[in-house]
Amino acid sequence: MGSQQAIVLARGGSSLTDFTARHIGPSEAAQRHMLDSLGYSSLDELTSAALPEGTEPPVHLPSSLHRLPAPLSEPQALAELRRMAGRNHLLTPMIGLGYYNTVTPAVIRRNMLENPA
Repeated sequence: MGSQQAIVLARGGSSLTDFTARHIGPSEAAQRHMLDSLGYSSLDELTSAALPEGTEPPVHLPSSLHRLPAPLSEPQALAELRRMAGRNHLLTPMIGLGYYNTVTPAVIRRNMLENPA
């Protein structure tokens, strides 16, 4: 089987120009064919065999993930971001006002600060 034919098979027989087939993933039949070819009975079994020991994902999600807020629409998210940005404080910038107790290397002083040109 050629690589092009294998890709079309993995996508459930759809052509590669079909956006959905390229982004949704293999069909159930293609998954079954892949698993049978590799000698595994499930995607979980294949994943367990592929991952090194000790890298298994947690069985249960942390309880903090169960308390996530409800999703927001785009306008709601923008309003929330504006609210959060409104808590920022504009302070006096100190960049370029000098540093004390430091020695500026001569090459930097000459080429960047004194501008020998």
